[in-house]
Amino acid sequence: MRQLFTLSFLLLSACGSILSVYEPPPPKPGMSQIIFRHAGNSLPWVGSAVIEINGEKVASLGTQEHYYQDIKPGHTILSVTGSWIGVGHHTIEFDAQADTIYRLSIWGYGESGTVLSGDYKVTEAAGPFRFGKGN
Repeated sequence: MRQLFTLSFLLLSACGSILSVYEPPPPKPGMSQIIFRHAGNSLPWVGSAVIEINGEKVASLGTQEHYYQDIKPGHTILSVTGSWIGVGHHTIEFDAQADTIYRLSIWGYGESGTVLSGDYKVTEAAGPFRFGKGN
């Protein structure tokens, strides 16, 4: 009976963590925060989703992985491409506001994901991945 209870508890705990929204610590005062989630399916021929913020590589995400970073407010350029086939980027630009959290999902082209809307300007729409609205 004890083993059954322990197994049930572990399964419920796992389900709770799968269903919960990723919540990193809040941004530092006066900063913006960007949260990325690789929401799409794995694309084995392109590898991980490689993210750049203002021209600097900051993360390489596998499927369902997250990354966050606090950034200074102001003009921001985000780009994503594949780690194995890095031909083409999906690049967006926007003006990050202080004390604001931006949630972005990363999807493979051809996958049905949420469309990115708002004050984001798509400046390059190539490569294996694209940004979408995050949750």
